[in-house]
Amino acid sequence: MLVRKELEIRGSAFQGMSDHGSEFRAATQLLPRYRNELKTLQTHQFPLSDVAGAFACALDKNAHAIKITVLPG
Repeated sequence: MLVRKELEIRGSAFQGMSDHGSEFRAATQLLPRYRNELKTLQTHQFPLSDVAGAFACALDKNAHAIKITVLPG
């Protein structure tokens, strides 16, 4: 699909800064506090060997995917 639709995947090293420091650091410090709430957002998991299945799930409106995680190894 990446090739057929000529999509690009880009990483970003930029992290926002505020008067209180790095936004990335602030976000990671909040993660433990909201661990249970965040679990409900992760609706699907796929092994790296089935990354095509992860993309298919993301495109499938009937899957009701919110957060799809691809697990390494």
